[in-house]
Amino acid sequence: MALFRDIEAAAAGGVDPRSDEARALLGRQNELFGQFTGGNPAMSEGLKKMWEDQANWPEQMKKQVYEPFAKAGNPHAKGPAPSFLSEKGRSFMDAVAAAK
Repeated sequence: MALFRDIEAAAAGGVDPRSDEARALLGRQNELFGQFTGGNPAMSEGLKKMWEDQANWPEQMKKQVYEPFAKAGNPHAKGPAPSFLSEKGRSFMDAVAAAK
């Protein structure tokens, strides 16, 4: 939750995607992803494909993934198209990744 809040604050605050602050957020995101996959390339690739296919997830799967974050206060994790970040937050992180 702290990472998502920090990304949203950076996006809302107009942090430059090429800045050290933005790169640190990307580093934290990548570290979290690495911890989840254990650095296994096949697991990383499968997880990326799974996230890209969210539109086809069963409702129960969306609930299992997002409900804990919604209950913890993430407003973007609610509704018919839940997410961890707002559109602005996602766009910001895409720009950070592109600026590498």
